[in-house]
Amino acid sequence: MTSFDKGTNDNCFYCSSDGIYATTVHELTHAGHRELDPGMFSVLHSKNCERLMLRESWAEGVETIVTNDRYKRLSSTYINPTNDNIGWNYQRQRNTVDEMTEYTPIVADLIDNLDQNEVFSNIYPTDRVKNYNLQQIQKALDNCRTLDCWRSNLKSYYHNSSEQYLNELFGYVKGVLNNNNPKKCK
Repeated sequence: MTSFDKGTNDNCFYCSSDGIYATTVHELTHAGHRELDPGMFSVLHSKNCERLMLRESWAEGVETIVTNDRYKRLSSTYINPTNDNIGWNYQRQRNTVDEMTEYTPIVADLIDNLDQNEVFSNIYPTDRVKNYNLQQIQKALDNCRTLDCWRSNLKSYYHNSSEQYLNELFGYVKGVLNNNNPKKCK
């Protein structure tokens, strides 16, 4: 069962339209990323956790931002401040480092102005970075194979008032990477 399944009935899964839309965006993002940077998807590096994290976190981020933007336009109540701004994939930013997998919320963290550590609880990663956009994040990711490359490109390509917090933000993603290595990357 995926995170957006609404229930089952005789082995049939029901997905809401935002779930179907989100999955489509996620997979199309992978296809576009592969077209722009085929080396990132090399079978010789299929067990490389850092590449997997870059690929999945990017696709997850695009999925989240694009789905929320689309459904906010369709319904003004889709993301509502009275319910902690819960929208598509909101639970990703309500996970501790130990709970995260290669599907991190780093892309949403680079864009939004939500510091989940401050707003919800200090058990969550600190996120004081904000106001990047998907185009900037994608350009910074192009031809990167490491988190350090991605972070460095964001710093060198763009001036952002919160860039002094990029090391801190990418630090939690490296923590997730270290947690995943023993489990998945043998």
